Amino acid sequence: MDLPLSDKGKDEILKSLEGETDLAEIKLILASPYLRTKQTAEVVAEYIASKTGNKLEVLVSDLLKEVEFDMDALTQEEYNQIITSKGFMGVLDYYVENWLTGKQKTENIDDTYQRAHRFLTYLRRVRKWTKHDKVFVATHGWTGRIIKHVAEGGEKGSYVEETRMLKTGEMFKFGEDDLIELGY
Repeated sequence: MDLPLSDKGKDEILKSLEGETDLAEIKLILASPYLRTKQTAEVVAEYIASKTGNKLEVLVSDLLKEVEFDMDALTQEEYNQIITSKGFMGVLDYYVENWLTGKQKTENIDDTYQRAHRFLTYLRRVRKWTKHDKVFVATHGWTGRIIKHVAEGGEKGSYVEETRMLKTGEMFKFGEDDLIELGY
């Protein structure tokens, strides 16, 4: 999880910020504890400072960390067999299935959904403290996908059918309490 932000990732972030007209309204940046998202938050903070003169604080929250898949669930031999027969997506499917069914030693879907609910509660409180100013959140695809699903009122049982992975630079916006917009 300590992969650095690539130059391509940085370019995608800057591209996604180019059309934003309300950057001056952002008063806080939240990021997951992993290197790539902290670097994303720093790129966003620098961009906002260059466009508005506002120097923003970046707060790191464990509530935004990526889903912890049990990477030790497969032996090297099992991993090689799945890679040979189904490719990387077969391995990912294996990990996701264990997460969905609660067979992991690390977090499962219940843990992840509870964390998403806690994050949304935290976000609502932060937005009240900041008088509903905008908060930028830098997180991971799986986590963002689940937070979006929970914000839309989605249930765990409908997760697979109703969600898709968020793309780099994809943003969703909240009104006073609810998800109101998803854009790229």
